[in-house]
Amino acid sequence: MKHRHSALRPTFPQQRVLPFLSVRMQGAVSIEYALVASLIALVIVVGFVVVGTSLGAVYDRLAACFVNPASCLDGL
Repeated sequence: MKHRHSALRPTFPQQRVLPFLSVRMQGAVSIEYALVASLIALVIVVGFVVVGTSLGAVYDRLAACFVNPASCLDGL
């Protein structure tokens, strides 16, 4: 009996010879997906830190404008 989605699933020659390798290959694929997901999460966190730092500088400048409005005219 064939699997329902067997046409969509790639077949590797070693699956016919050594069927236990398919389980190991699926584990390797899931590890690769986990590594890619963790890399994406790391990029997102670094992006938030960079944007947060520059946004903090903008808010500091805005706060300085409220304290001393003449200082804001220097940047124009």
